[in-house]
Amino acid sequence: MTGFARASGTTGPVQWLWEIRTVNGRGLDIRVRVPNGFEAAGEAARAALSKALARGQCQLGLTLTRPEAAARVRIDEDLLARLAEAAARVPRPEGVGPATLDGLLALR
Repeated sequence: MTGFARASGTTGPVQWLWEIRTVNGRGLDIRVRVPNGFEAAGEAARAALSKALARGQCQLGLTLTRPEAAARVRIDEDLLARLAEAAARVPRPEGVGPATLDGLLALR
């Protein structure tokens, strides 16, 4: 007995996809792959499969994706102003230009 099934849907901003594949076998071998943080859902699925299947190899996987949203740009203007003031106070060696805005924005 072999089988394949897929179920997908959306919950809030997250799209989910469950896939299961089974192949005939003498013993029962269940392998579950879920994203980090969803181990409890994986264990619940494993328990349900253990009750429903008597034998075979079963692979179950959960995939979660978030649709790409427009990135929000946030600039801490007060911090940027303080960085610019601090950079202006530091003496520069000969040949080194002043701090640039893109250089300051690259700082974490």
